[in-house]
Amino acid sequence: MLQKIADSLNENGVLFISSINADLTSQTFKHELRYWRSSMLHNGISEDHWERFEQSFRMTTHPITLELLIDLLKEAGFTTILPYFKTHMIDALVAIKGETTI
Repeated sequence: MLQKIADSLNENGVLFISSINADLTSQTFKHELRYWRSSMLHNGISEDHWERFEQSFRMTTHPITLELLIDLLKEAGFTTILPYFKTHMIDALVAIKGETTI
């Protein structure tokens, strides 16, 4: 998917990407889920919706690590990759295709 996006952009084209990034086997993931649950319930999400979201991991939601995402962006031809937002397991990046200078 990232390669198709890169192929559709001109040189120096900009991609804004935001995704859930996590190592599902880490202790950090378990802690992040607790924080995420607390935040979602505090903001009016029902327990049922939370449970469906939590159960989606490894079933329909398959996060990768931020490091792997950055490697995949580089493989697709993005040469400048800058973070601009992070909360819980969500990272947002700006990726520029083929740019050699900032």
